[in-house]
Amino acid sequence: MSALEGRRALSLAKSLHPDLVLLDIWMPGMDGLQVVRELKQDPQTRAIPVIAVTAAVTLHDRRIALQAGCVDYIHKPYELETLEKTIFRFLKAPSPVQDREVFGGA
Repeated sequence: MSALEGRRALSLAKSLHPDLVLLDIWMPGMDGLQVVRELKQDPQTRAIPVIAVTAAVTLHDRRIALQAGCVDYIHKPYELETLEKTIFRFLKAPSPVQDREVFGGA
């Protein structure tokens, strides 16, 4: 499920309780940093891992996202393999990327 606006993203996360949230930092209305802060303040959603996905690439931007409550930070453009590895690091399921590496192919 996806949301194009911060308030909608917050509403979806609170109602669906996903296993993980990929969150763009620059969103109209409520930005992604505010979304993650509100998720982390709510006892019902604070345990949901949030990964920031953004075009901001400085160490300062990364630090701000992590301080807001994100568990990791991916900058655009990104490689699909990087995205997969980051997602599966925070999920309890085994990573198909790791399986490909173990068996030597896709």
